[in-house]
Amino acid sequence: DRRCFGLMAELAEDGDPRVAGAGRIGAQYFLGRIGAAEPDFDPADSPAVPQGIARTQLLRQCGDAMEAGGLDLRTIGDALAPASRPTV
Repeated sequence: DRRCFGLMAELAEDGDPRVAGAGRIGAQYFLGRIGAAEPDFDPADSPAVPQGIARTQLLRQCGDAMEAGGLDLRTIGDALAPASRPTV
């Protein structure tokens, strides 16, 4: 989670608004996960972001984690939704 936070925070500074927006969302997601496990976490203590193939692999891992988290939230939302409310 710390490595993903560092990568997403770096992407949040990208010149492409789409990449920067995704980076901000990802950074917030991972910061929330870290904060739940480590309330005293200091973002400045994030490990260095890898480069090259290792960066690509980390990006894939982080994306998979965010996708799984999104599925979990949708499943919970669907279970809590009243029967009359249409699902998205």
